[in-house]
Amino acid sequence: MKIIYKVTLVLLISIAFGAKKLDIAQNVNNLIATYKGSTDDYQYKFVDDKNTEFLFYDFDNEEEEESEENENSIDLTDNKYIGKKFAITWKIKKIAELDENGEETGKFDEVKSIVSLKEVK
Repeated sequence: MKIIYKVTLVLLISIAFGAKKLDIAQNVNNLIATYKGSTDDYQYKFVDDKNTEFLFYDFDNEEEEESEENENSIDLTDNKYIGKKFAITWKIKKIAELDENGEETGKFDEVKSIVSLKEVK
């Protein structure tokens, strides 16, 4: 009986971790676009070949290794990257909406967040 319990427990844990990886993979988007600089509200502005504008709120820090590597190698606040083309992996995440005093309102906004960024030569 203990063996069946242990096998069931291991199986459920495996399914839980597998489902999380699958969920992350489904929510990721890819894009190749040219960096146009940052907006007045500090979002990163990119335009693709079809002239569609994409605004990104930030770099996603969940993927610790990739984000640190990308943020350290490409600093979009540096004007030298304006006009350069990038391969962007991004996802939509929810952030808390703030009132005029900086307090959370209980509402959430969906924003685009960069997961990885590589310059295309």
